[in-house]
Amino acid sequence: RLQNATADAVQVAQQALTIAQELGDRSLIGYAYSELGTSLAAQGQHTEACTNLRKAITAWQEPGEQNLVFEAHAQIARSLLAQEQLLPALEEIEPTLSHIFAPQVPTDPIQWLMGATSSASVYMDCYIVLRAAQDNRAPLVLAAARQIIDAKAAMISDPALQRSFLETPTCRKIMTAEEDSDA
Repeated sequence: RLQNATADAVQVAQQALTIAQELGDRSLIGYAYSELGTSLAAQGQHTEACTNLRKAITAWQEPGEQNLVFEAHAQIARSLLAQEQLLPALEEIEPTLSHIFAPQVPTDPIQWLMGATSSASVYMDCYIVLRAAQDNRAPLVLAAARQIIDAKAAMISDPALQRSFLETPTCRKIMTAEEDSDA
């Protein structure tokens, strides 16, 4: 089932790319390449995923969608890590880490990487690469990811919806990683 779903996602992303290119919308072209890259990575086609994610970065540079660029860098790093290319994966996340640790980052965690499809996923991808490299920044990135999900959860007044949010795959990965690092 999952294989069929990811194959469908690749096909839909390719269709979206064709439409975005016909429209000439650089932002939409970036989203289409990003979705295509994400879908290819889910199929284990990491080289092709990286190629498409790099095209997304190129498309997003012009409209200045920097937080989406950071997200694509993090996704490329995960694909590189899946190919056991640790040093290139570390190099890929450096721009994102520079942003995360920059002094001008807003104090409100919700504002960190605002505009990224999932800022918590970006942090989690960076954490996974840093942990694999045994880099001492890994716990700091994990703590920041936890801060983001806690801040977002606090904004949800309905307890059932809040619980549902905290049970999403990214939130569960962050909380599990945090539990594992405490052990």
